[in-house]
Amino acid sequence: MLNRPPVAHNFLHRVSLAVRGRLTQGSAPWWELRRRLDDHVPSTGEPRQRARRSDLTDTISMVLTCLLARMDLKSLRVGHPAGKGKRHDFVGLSRQTIAGWCGSDESTVSRALTLLREAGLVAGPARDPKAPNRIAQPYDGEDDKWLPAVRRFDLLFFVGLGFGAELHRLRTAAPPKAPTAEQQQAARSARYLVERSMARLYAPDDG
Repeated sequence: MLNRPPVAHNFLHRVSLAVRGRLTQGSAPWWELRRRLDDHVPSTGEPRQRARRSDLTDTISMVLTCLLARMDLKSLRVGHPAGKGKRHDFVGLSRQTIAGWCGSDESTVSRALTLLREAGLVAGPARDPKAPNRIAQPYDGEDDKWLPAVRRFDLLFFVGLGFGAELHRLRTAAPPKAPTAEQQQAARSARYLVERSMARLYAPDDG
């Protein structure tokens, strides 16, 4: 996944490593995903079937890592803020973008995303309005077009990996308080003293 942006947040980076380890070892912690995988590629023990199962789990792992690289920690949505003055507050990732980051074709990525949605791990778009874990997608009426799909991780995904409690603490933690005027002045004074000491230390010796 050379084209994929890094999973910058330390917590999400650890989650992505855990996902890859659990899936590639054949011990996916989510029962419903295991059942869906068995439906698509039955575990017959035949070498060709094992190879297909391995390829599919590798794709799921890569797709999940791509989604985690652009997940908003507070809302669990995947994408990026749309910016001020926009009709929608959030813009998702297209299947084409995800496929490019994974180095896979769109049909393979689409199947992985469908499995994740049906397993209840990542909600997203679906053609059938009654499809499970389907969420409404952004539509720009002025341009008469659908915007890149927004997907949203379910808490079940993190709980299954043992990260549920840590995620809860991160999402509910109070934002850091802004420094007071006194603290800002103290910081400026300390910085001034350091800079003055450094200037004296490296000043040319005229003697």
